[in-house]
Amino acid sequence: MRFTDEQLAYIASPLDRHCYLKACPGSGKTEVVAAMVSSTVQEWSRAPSGIAVLTFSNSASDELRSRVHKYLGQPLGLPHCISTFDSFVFTRLVASIARELTGYPGKEGDYRIRILEKEADIFHTRRPICGRHISACKYNYDLEGKRFKFSTGDRALDNQLNSAEVSQDTKDDLVSTKRGLWRAGYATHGDIDMLALLAFRDRRFDGYFSRVARRFPVVFVDECQDLSAEQLKIVRKLSDLGCWR
Repeated sequence: MRFTDEQLAYIASPLDRHCYLKACPGSGKTEVVAAMVSSTVQEWSRAPSGIAVLTFSNSASDELRSRVHKYLGQPLGLPHCISTFDSFVFTRLVASIARELTGYPGKEGDYRIRILEKEADIFHTRRPICGRHISACKYNYDLEGKRFKFSTGDRALDNQLNSAEVSQDTKDDLVSTKRGLWRAGYATHGDIDMLALLAFRDRRFDGYFSRVARRFPVVFVDECQDLSAEQLKIVRKLSDLGCWR
């Protein structure tokens, strides 16, 4: 692919400031990101720190790995990584402190949290909401909006639940049900995002997140427009810690 002057300028842009690549679909954004990642890796001299390249889906990660491989002539190796945003948040931000965040006591020395899809139908509320007992996997809490957000897979039901007046007793039940899920060692990807945001607010983890930022001082996010509001907040938190791109 022959790059335009604007694309070449992006590839050559310095790493010590944020840089956003905006272009229409099919314009070669992923190819430009792959070229810049490859260029950065070839000039990298800050090991054991590395760069993280985050994508929206597993297929996008595979595609980006393939393109970076093409430019480098070999697979991208340590200390760098290409992964989905969900995987990075879970493995790099939350997993090591999940026990403290969730209260999960572990099982036979294993404290790993198991990720459930939101379609899972376990740990239901004791109190009905709109006549339904809702699974802990089908709602999240908006920390800034200070409200619960339901996502059951049924749009009509979601609209009904999200517009319903929720009593304090029901709110307490929703919190208790969600915490029960966590204490059992389970969480959804939405839960992991919320746990990360909660941990960012907790001064106990300042040192931990500073080490994460030193480990990955440069973070590329491909298809940033596909991230959720919570994931964008995580990007801002990483930026506050000194991660660039």
